Amino acid sequence: MTETPTLQPSPGSRCQDMAGRDHSMSNAEPAEHELQDGEEPVKRAEALLRESERRYSALFSNKINGMAHCCIITDQHGRPVDYRYLQINEAYERIVGIKKGDIEGRRAREVFPQITTYAFDYIGSYGKVALQGGEVKFEQFFEGTKQYLSIYAYSPLPGEFTAIFSDVTERKRDEEDAWQKKAELKEAQRLSHVGSWHWDAKSDLFSGSDELLRIYGFDPAAQFLPNFREQRGRCYPVEEWERLYAAVQKTVQTGTGYQLDLKALRHDAAIWVTARGEAVRDAAGRVVGLRGTVQDITERKQAEEDILALNSILEQRSTELEAAVREQESFSYSVSHDLRAPLRHINSFSNILLEDYGVELPSGARYYLERISGATRKMSALIDHLLELSRVVRTELKRERVNLSKLAKGVAAMLQETEPERCVKMKIEDGLLVQGDRGLLRQLLVNLLGNAWKYSSVRPVAEIEFGRTGAAGEQSFFVMDNGAGFDMAYSGKLFESFQRLHGAEFEGTGIGLATAQRIVQRHGGTIWAQGKVDEGAVFYFTLS
Repeated sequence: MTETPTLQPSPGSRCQDMAGRDHSMSNAEPAEHELQDGEEPVKRAEALLRESERRYSALFSNKINGMAHCCIITDQHGRPVDYRYLQINEAYERIVGIKKGDIEGRRAREVFPQITTYAFDYIGSYGKVALQGGEVKFEQFFEGTKQYLSIYAYSPLPGEFTAIFSDVTERKRDEEDAWQKKAELKEAQRLSHVGSWHWDAKSDLFSGSDELLRIYGFDPAAQFLPNFREQRGRCYPVEEWERLYAAVQKTVQTGTGYQLDLKALRHDAAIWVTARGEAVRDAAGRVVGLRGTVQDITERKQAEEDILALNSILEQRSTELEAAVREQESFSYSVSHDLRAPLRHINSFSNILLEDYGVELPSGARYYLERISGATRKMSALIDHLLELSRVVRTELKRERVNLSKLAKGVAAMLQETEPERCVKMKIEDGLLVQGDRGLLRQLLVNLLGNAWKYSSVRPVAEIEFGRTGAAGEQSFFVMDNGAGFDMAYSGKLFESFQRLHGAEFEGTGIGLATAQRIVQRHGGTIWAQGKVDEGAVFYFTLS
């Protein structure tokens, strides 16, 4: 397809067709010849024209905005298919970042090879102006230079156009940033159920965000927010609106902001909102309006009411539980004390019979008296342990710095004194310092180390260790032995009162570990155990 200009260039034009033919018609200097009559006025007119062109050229070159003067190139059907740069100024050079010598005289498709693939039809728009006259103004992102350009184009001569360019990239990016921030603010308001508003005192105009409309049950796309006075009985119950109105009036008069939790209306249904407002002042410091937010706190209020109701129920249950525990403790304590007297009598009379009449009694009778005496001693130990358990629960906790290592060594020495004939390797880690009740923590170690001492008696050489470990992701203490161990299937019963996992071969009442658990729990900790039959056991505990 041969591309030729559809319009003949006007005198003075420098447009060339696609074959490179020059259509210049009056740029050549006239040949010298003798002056004829009437030539003097013509020469003066030509001089004025040259001066005008010089001034235009100076204005063109020195203009702050980029300028490009071009001629349109069409195909044989007269459709614009390209344009040629005739002249550009320095500002245009700076905008596109291409030297003047690499632009002037060249076609647009040579300077910007991808111009026909751009989203905007530059050739078609410029061609319409050049061929039909008139002017056009638009803003586009120009892919060739990766800039936003504001472009004004007009046709000074048929077949030609002049385009004036302004780089508006920074403004466009500011607008995009502002739009993005506005969109993010809308989304933040939607997610947080916070609407914003503004009231102008002079015009009495009240405007609000989309989320504010949604809070009151209005459709942002189809409805307007009622004026402040119109919100009485519509957005707020009358009594609540009057509270809000009083706060607004005070802010207008004093400039002091307000924050109120109010009952509001959404489609006649009650909701809760937090209304905030502050004064807007002019340059002179006068209050000229208000601005603020309204946050839907209905869910929070409902949650608070639910929590209050649950707390009331919990407080009632707690009071009932405390009363039941006190009653149970009192009962246990009383029963334990009341059982002591008859047990002492039984034990005393049994011992008297054995001492005074033992030789006269048949062997079977003496055996039964010894069984009675042993049972009363066991019952007395059980009562002691029950009293100990009651004391653990009832005793006031007195926290202080306690050296567990020192306490454990004292307990180990006491155990060794009770059975000096046993061979026991006792290992106790030094420097185990905690905050807790010294008396209760000593009882804890008495029970745990005593437990290890008892169940390791099956070994000719017993091994017991007390230390600290970071297992299970937190600092805990442990008591380990190489004794009889236990079946993990029954580990859930270890800390229950009166539960024993071994038979009569090991003495005990089933209270010691239950007491240990109570002590640990009173210190805000937990206790658990691991073991294996005939391979020993490890008891872990934590203290807060």
